[in-house]
Amino acid sequence: MLQAHKDGADIISASIGGPGGWGQGEELLTTVNKLVQEKGAIIIVAAGNEGSEGLFFGDNPASAKNAISVGSVEAQSIVAGKFKASTGKELTFYRTSTLNLSGEYPVYITANSTDDSSDACDELPKHTPNLTNHIVLVKRGTCLFSIKAKHVAAKGGKQILFYMNSTSIVTLPNKMANASTAPISLEDGRYIFHHAKKDPNGFKVSFPPSGHFYLNVPDGGAPSNFSQYGPSFDFESPQPAVAAVGGNVVSTYPTKDGGYASLSGTSMATPQIAGVAALILSARGKKFTGLTMRSRLATTTKLINRAKSHNLDSAVHQGGGLIDAFCAVWTNTTISVPGLVLNDSVSFRANQEFTIFNNGTGVFNYILTHRPAVTLETFSSDTKYGRPDINPSFSNQSAVAQISPEKFSLPPGSSQVVKVKFLPPQDLDPHWLTVYSGFIVMASDADCQSHNVPYYGVVGSLKEQQILDRGPNENKTASYPYLAYKKKESSKDGKNSTDTKVKAQPPLNTTFVWDLKAHNTTVIHFRTLFGTRLLRADVLPGSSFLSNATGSKDFEKSFRGSRLLGLIPDSDTVSLSRSSADDSYTQPWNATVVTKTKKKPHFLPNGNYKVLLRALRVTGNKANEADYEYWVSPQFKLKNSRG
Repeated sequence: MLQAHKDGADIISASIGGPGGWGQGEELLTTVNKLVQEKGAIIIVAAGNEGSEGLFFGDNPASAKNAISVGSVEAQSIVAGKFKASTGKELTFYRTSTLNLSGEYPVYITANSTDDSSDACDELPKHTPNLTNHIVLVKRGTCLFSIKAKHVAAKGGKQILFYMNSTSIVTLPNKMANASTAPISLEDGRYIFHHAKKDPNGFKVSFPPSGHFYLNVPDGGAPSNFSQYGPSFDFESPQPAVAAVGGNVVSTYPTKDGGYASLSGTSMATPQIAGVAALILSARGKKFTGLTMRSRLATTTKLINRAKSHNLDSAVHQGGGLIDAFCAVWTNTTISVPGLVLNDSVSFRANQEFTIFNNGTGVFNYILTHRPAVTLETFSSDTKYGRPDINPSFSNQSAVAQISPEKFSLPPGSSQVVKVKFLPPQDLDPHWLTVYSGFIVMASDADCQSHNVPYYGVVGSLKEQQILDRGPNENKTASYPYLAYKKKESSKDGKNSTDTKVKAQPPLNTTFVWDLKAHNTTVIHFRTLFGTRLLRADVLPGSSFLSNATGSKDFEKSFRGSRLLGLIPDSDTVSLSRSSADDSYTQPWNATVVTKTKKKPHFLPNGNYKVLLRALRVTGNKANEADYEYWVSPQFKLKNSRG
């Protein structure tokens, strides 16, 4: 990004990202924010494709305070082709090129039921036959398509039909793991599964030559299920700012893979927004900054309903709405903000205002109304151990907005301040951290002069959210956080990372002896239920007991009356995201620490110790001990230290 700006790029478009969810604080976020704030750069970033993770799961750097984050909406139609079952039934696949298969093929199913969401997520059983001459039927399920394709290909599979979890169709690359792939509907998948299970030898499918065609899809025009939800933990970004078509987008593709493909993702939507921004610069001049461009794109939109609903989707999922390229270019009125942030219940900002400017030559008349969107629960009674709901429950309980003025005329060259007083939804349990949102709709009597100003807030306290997961691990052998030996190997400490593949020994739940000759690495396993501005692991003397009394201390030297012996190297992480549903964080440790006076890692001497894991609460002060959530490990005795 720095190089692109240095080279004179008018617009920087990026389809990159990973778990983040903070508006500022981390180095990449700071880079984006400074480029926009200080240099006027226009930076457009894909919001991410982890919509299945629920609320407060923004990507970095899309969640940057000053970025233009882009969500995805489904295309109205999708490219399809026909194939046949030996029963005579005609079926549909969704792919831009033919499968180039002649004759009939038996179908191999990799699960015992169509309800198995983990279908092919693990290696296929040893008794699986050679699948080279089969059509392999696999459910979309939960794990990555690439993982499923890899497991099928390992058994010789060359052709895979993926059937969906719902009526939504997720398009795919034409090849994965060197196997040809094609998505099919849930209905067709169930039909094939039923007949293949009933008659595994006799039931077959064929792919006679036929042309492609477009089919309207049930969720066309609705926000994509995969499109990531905000908001950011610090409420600096709604994440996304605006949406574009990113579901089932047909475009060019490498000729060796068919020349064309239909793909889905916010990476498909982001270049559209970059293109619209380029149109604006071309038609209206290069007078826009990243901030003024964001406001223009986010408020000249078309509002969209939640899939299969007559209710507007949340502003933390659709942003300001679906981009309207024509109006984004030709509007002569502009809004001073991209949206309104109401904060949580503790820091609720009831009184809001924004300004509309008339840069044109005509008089525009406005009528202002409030359109609430669906209200979404971050947590619910359906989830266990306080973990976020990956399928957020929604309701129609909404905020009340008093708008002043509700009507006005805007002469050329003038501006109008609009004031809005909000009352949050009533009778909502703050425990569920419910996100509410909506739009102040400014309807004009002139083409392309109407605007939608999104707002969002939350019922509950961001600061009171539990951060460290105390529930069981995936195998239910321990409760988070916990220590476990890593299998003996030479290892260098690295930044703690999301990793579900660390093969550790059984958890160390009670007092134990750590012999470095037998185990050179111990791993701290933990999950986060919510974001934290600062997480770090320190070492305490084994005899330490933390006091209930708190104060303002040097957080690097002591905590709740106990002396800290040093920081576990590379365990201090800023702007950490919450864990995804299937992952945990792991922090390897080789019995070394660093201190203010000894910056180089050095081994602890023989003795008794405990590990202290601390997470700073949202809006917390790192110097205030009361603002940390913490965990202390069982005492252990360190032997054969080289210190």
